[in-house]
Amino acid sequence: MKPIQNKSDSFASQFIKYTFVGGISFVLDFSLLIILTEYLHFHYLISAAISFTAGLALNYILSIKWGFANRTCAKKSFELTIFAIIGIIGLGLNEIFMWCFTGFFLFPYFISKLTSTFFVYFWNFLARKYILFSDNGKTSYAILFIEKQLNLFSKKSKQPITTPSTNKETL
Repeated sequence: MKPIQNKSDSFASQFIKYTFVGGISFVLDFSLLIILTEYLHFHYLISAAISFTAGLALNYILSIKWGFANRTCAKKSFELTIFAIIGIIGLGLNEIFMWCFTGFFLFPYFISKLTSTFFVYFWNFLARKYILFSDNGKTSYAILFIEKQLNLFSKKSKQPITTPSTNKETL
């Protein structure tokens, strides 16, 4: 699939496009939050987690097709994993903000969602821009670190388990 338009490397252009992408994702997120909470009677935090995840999936597709020109990961599955990790952190922030604003400040849950979105938007944009879609054409240090840790983990998991006394393999 070809990009919707030419992608630009400028910060301002990416910010505007990400705002548009985020806006479309937010419409899905917020609509699903209201439907799940008001009509299907889910707890607002459960609804928020489900709707945020749906918005995250849409955001990923739109971001790689239109928002960001540079991709730092050669493997799309790894890129999706990092995107999801950034999104999971965003989900955690979203849940904390919503819980605080609704539970402590007694905002209605949908006002808490609007307030939370403001903060989480900046986390998502900056993390994705500087970790996942780096402008300098080089893989970010965060990606290199994660790849190294995953490589160390996968090498360790392929080694047979031995007992110290017999030095024989055990299952």
